[in-house]
Amino acid sequence: MNEHLNLPSRVKNSPQARLLIDLLGDLRVSKDGKQVDLPASKKTRALLAYLVVSGSRRSRSELCDLLWENVEDPRAALRWSLSKLRQVIGEEAVTADRNYIEANLGYIATDITVIEALAEAGLAGADLDALIEAASTFRGEFLDDLDMPGCYRYYEWCNAERERVGQIQKSVLKTLVDRLSDSPEQALIHARALIRRNPFDEHAHIRVMDLLAVLGRRSEALAQYDQCMRIFERELGVEPSVALEAALRDLPAPRPDRTVAVAQPTDDAALEEITVRHPSGFVGRAHEIQQIVKAFQAKGSEILLISGPPGIGKSTLVDEALRRFEGLVIKGRAYEAEMIRPFGLWVDALRDIDKRLLPKEVAAPLAPLIASGENLDVALHRDRLFEAVKTALVHLARLKPIALIVDDLQWIDESSAALLHFVIRSLSLENILFCLTVRPGEFEDNAAAQAVVSGQAEKLRRIALAPLSSEEAAELVNSVVPDAVSTDIVNQAQGNPLYLIELARMLDASGPAETLKDILNARLARVSQGAGNLLSWASAFGRTVPLDALVETSGIAFGQAISLLAELERHDLIRSLDEEAYEFSHDLIQNAAYGRISQPRRRLMHRNIAHHFGLEMQYKPEVAVYALLHASRADQHPHAARAALIAGEHSIKVFAGFEAIEFARHGLHHTAYIQDKPENIRLRIALLRVQVLAASGPLLTKLPDLSDELEKAIENASTLYLNEEVAQGYYLLSVLHQETGDHESAQQATKMAAKASEQANQSLQVRQLANTARCLTELGRDIPRARELLQKAQALASSAALEDVEIFWGRGLLANWDGDLDEAARDIERAVMHARDAEDRWRECKCLTWLAMIELEQGNFENATAWASELNAIAEKLGEGASAPLAQAIIALASENADDRDRAIENLRQADDKSHLAYILNLAARQQLMRGNISESRWIAQNALSVALEIKEPNEVLLAQATLVQTSLGQKSSGNIACDIAAMKHILKNPDGLRTRTLGAINAALDQHAKEIAE
Repeated sequence: MNEHLNLPSRVKNSPQARLLIDLLGDLRVSKDGKQVDLPASKKTRALLAYLVVSGSRRSRSELCDLLWENVEDPRAALRWSLSKLRQVIGEEAVTADRNYIEANLGYIATDITVIEALAEAGLAGADLDALIEAASTFRGEFLDDLDMPGCYRYYEWCNAERERVGQIQKSVLKTLVDRLSDSPEQALIHARALIRRNPFDEHAHIRVMDLLAVLGRRSEALAQYDQCMRIFERELGVEPSVALEAALRDLPAPRPDRTVAVAQPTDDAALEEITVRHPSGFVGRAHEIQQIVKAFQAKGSEILLISGPPGIGKSTLVDEALRRFEGLVIKGRAYEAEMIRPFGLWVDALRDIDKRLLPKEVAAPLAPLIASGENLDVALHRDRLFEAVKTALVHLARLKPIALIVDDLQWIDESSAALLHFVIRSLSLENILFCLTVRPGEFEDNAAAQAVVSGQAEKLRRIALAPLSSEEAAELVNSVVPDAVSTDIVNQAQGNPLYLIELARMLDASGPAETLKDILNARLARVSQGAGNLLSWASAFGRTVPLDALVETSGIAFGQAISLLAELERHDLIRSLDEEAYEFSHDLIQNAAYGRISQPRRRLMHRNIAHHFGLEMQYKPEVAVYALLHASRADQHPHAARAALIAGEHSIKVFAGFEAIEFARHGLHHTAYIQDKPENIRLRIALLRVQVLAASGPLLTKLPDLSDELEKAIENASTLYLNEEVAQGYYLLSVLHQETGDHESAQQATKMAAKASEQANQSLQVRQLANTARCLTELGRDIPRARELLQKAQALASSAALEDVEIFWGRGLLANWDGDLDEAARDIERAVMHARDAEDRWRECKCLTWLAMIELEQGNFENATAWASELNAIAEKLGEGASAPLAQAIIALASENADDRDRAIENLRQADDKSHLAYILNLAARQQLMRGNISESRWIAQNALSVALEIKEPNEVLLAQATLVQTSLGQKSSGNIACDIAAMKHILKNPDGLRTRTLGAINAALDQHAKEIAE
């Protein structure tokens, strides 16, 4: 759809510029006078805009932080976007080297060039024609189609630019109104533009009233006053100012011989006359439908990926094909605004299943999803949830074939993608068709979506939708407007069905228009004022709109809202999903409706919506994601940070670790703007806690500065005497250091946490004292101090009738240290139960680890396998680092299979968990020694010693040395072990810091040596 851009003449006539960029409204680019089709990827387009507007070369690391902070390989993503850009705008437009990227500003001109030049030179002395031309440049908000609130650094930059450019627009319009005071009709145009820019600008309303009065249009001036009153009372809840009342009093008295007709709202009869006509039937796509129907009829599972740009008819094609399908349809849609809503797609898809089709025992595990997400925070293993969904689909597929539809895969959230990948992989033999629709360009911005597709590369059937042919396009136009002369429409739409339909509708109403967005805006303008207002509120929610929230936030009475929604349905702008929600008939319509709202009014709408969800999230934490989204867009930073905290904690409970980290990242960003310092620190440490507990394992590598962040937060909390936060910060620091293998720092942080907790409340004192005892025991440092702290914690807990997971965990570890493995297993099993009751996933995982190891040490292989299997399942879903490889190693040792053991040990080595690697190697070496496999035991023990020396773990070093002594004795090569024997005897004189297990191994080696000497 090549077209000349509506750029100011001074920009168009720039002698050097070959590339003209429209930044106001949707981003558009014209090269040598013809529009360029930019890549669909929003991040790629945002990269171009940022490089052009920032005006100087930017480092690759800065650009990665701006747009790809949470991407696995941000530099690769940047290279991909840069290559896509340069393919369409030319190599000379953007220059790059290994470190920097820069837009060639001598080659590029933008639509804000003129207005910036005018503002710099001073508007007071500007030529009137130049001012009028500058005013015409403002066709929308700065980069209106590139919000991207998920990239908050970019989002802030974009909002700052909007504010800057908006201030220039305000100054230009005010200057024009003043300069055109002698031409009130012309001045009125620009005064009304001021109101469109900011409907809460009372001075602009007064200027419109004054100008209308000068023109003798008193009735319109009164209508303007009434409109201003409604806006201020309904949306701001404030009384009119003295100035507005004065403007009303100054209006001239009405003239009896002159009346002005004021437009009245459209009545129902008129609405019926302009109700949008739908196409009479499906047109074209015969080959594509045949492919989908063929997939319906195939045995086993089939996977279709239907791709194409917006409006090309992906969803319509699927719906048409489904008319030929006699099985069960399960349909879910991903939403751009909900890309960090855990399992959002599945919550929506499974709630619509007829519950009567599922037996009680199959439906019960699905309750958290089927119940509209209301109970998604129950204690729930993610692996059990995955298995529950698989079991339900298997049951349904054996009743009848299933078509599982995923619309807009490009916006799928991480958790939904993981479940979708699991289901596709697990149900390859079932009678299920997986049909995925996707927009190609935006698909590249979503790694989770790409992982789903790449994981099914061999089985995937791709259907790329091409534009309709000229004959098909003409048929579609005639189905909307019978016997229409459609040649111009067909040529203009270039085969895009949505564009064709909208052009035909405009032809039926008032003649052709230019762009699809212009057409949609014209259609939106045809509804009544009340319906248009409600549609604006609905668009602020996104594609799907909950009815109760819409009514409450808009302030429109329920009965009136239902009537207005019916009007919008007649216009095919929205459709009812059920009694509780509506959705826009296409996301392009939602975008167009949202684009018509001024920036100040958007902030107010998002503030009201955030308040609604903020009240709900206290008892329905799954809606915190919506509170966060809207509070962010309203610049309500404290509200956004609190919502991020609730959403992050909820994500940990449902094993959505990636989302938890993202929520915490967003929340931490918002805390930087919270002026209340104590509140700032409390929220920061709480959000850092979410990151530490969610990022355990390999995800920690994505958060390299987490330790520094914690230390800064602790320092700030100490300055404000926030003892509880100081204690919590040190505890988190100890966890972080322990996870990364820095045992010395972990020990120090643990002791500092205990010291800080002395000034905190009793409950926190119990937790921190017991936690310090537990950490010291795990680290094998200062065991007497650990016993003392645990006793103190138990006494405090007893006096306050408290029970804490850390107490049972600490008691179990001390019992394990002392060699009482039965007592250790009992206490740690109680710790597991407490962790599950509290939905504390991190502690649950760690305690399961200890239970499995204790049972393995005792030779209780069946119990060890059971606990390790639970650990393996939960760790894989939680992203719990090396816990899954450790669990697999324990299972392998319990099975006594050498091949499985060696593979598991290698996986543990790859996970870089050296502490547990040394432990497993020592166990394996002792196991082989007991079986008489001396050579194998010696080889494994040498490996264990090497790893233990590397991490400076004395108990594992001595265990390995003791095993090596025994293998030497077994091989009758005792001449080389005299030094080791002497060192062990010396150690036994002062055994502090050694576990009973280590002492037992040393004594066994010494006894064997003594026996050899006696013989």
